[in-house]
Amino acid sequence: MKRLIAHERRALKNLLFPELTNYWNQFQERFREVREKAKPDAVHDFRVSIRRLRSILLLIKEINPGIDIKSSNNEMKDLMEIFGRLRDLHIQYDLVRKSLSRKQTFLNPWLSDLNSQIILLEKKLQYQVRRANISRTGSLVKKILSYKTFPVSQPNKHIEADKINMKHVIARGILQKYLLRCFSLLPLVKNEDNKAQFHKLRINIKKLRYKLEILHPVVLKQTWKKESLLFRSLQNSMGDVHDIDVAVENIRSFLEEHDPGILKTRGYKTWLAKMLAKRRKLFRNSLTRIKDLEKYDFFSK
Repeated sequence: MKRLIAHERRALKNLLFPELTNYWNQFQERFREVREKAKPDAVHDFRVSIRRLRSILLLIKEINPGIDIKSSNNEMKDLMEIFGRLRDLHIQYDLVRKSLSRKQTFLNPWLSDLNSQIILLEKKLQYQVRRANISRTGSLVKKILSYKTFPVSQPNKHIEADKINMKHVIARGILQKYLLRCFSLLPLVKNEDNKAQFHKLRINIKKLRYKLEILHPVVLKQTWKKESLLFRSLQNSMGDVHDIDVAVENIRSFLEEHDPGILKTRGYKTWLAKMLAKRRKLFRNSLTRIKDLEKYDFFSK
């Protein structure tokens, strides 16, 4: 067992340190881009870089609980909050605008209000991003990369005894934990109306994907390119379902407050039926892809 742990310690260092360096460099580059101009694509790329950097730091924390990442994690969460709202508004605006023909003007007041929010938030964001501090994250990355050996914890207690002597048991245990979280939600999302659990599953699949993106060299027999396409397709499909849910609810709330009569018009009802039909198709497509998760078992030889 000690020999296997020593082997995994070396393998994890050789795997994680170059990836941490890469993620940190990407994060800094994307940070500079959004400081110059918070364009939609730049905001999206920066949020992805935050997620990836957070994901590898959280992974390192799971492998070695003695590493304190709290201050850095708080910095990352603050940045996500700054850019998260703006990204959500960009998505909502584009989604609804593309769903309407030129003759359909009943949602113009909502689009105009949303555009005003975007302009206001972009101005506010420029002020916030100039004041944003990433020094604690930089210090943490530098500290981790200075380790001569990479300390790892003993395998978690939930790993079955017959699995304990497998190669890369720590990496497998972490991935299996996230996979089981997804499995626990699978029965709940078959009901199309269970939107909260569907959204929760989407988040957990995203966490699993980012962990697997890092650890796949030591746990997968097949290439990551194939698996990446599966996870990206699944995330996109589930994300589109969630975006429609948010848009429909936001528009309903806006119209109830500003012009409830529109909710009874034929134009609105036709548009809503079209959006819900698209959602249903995406939902069913998501369920088909979700079933592919059942093939995974990170302790299989």
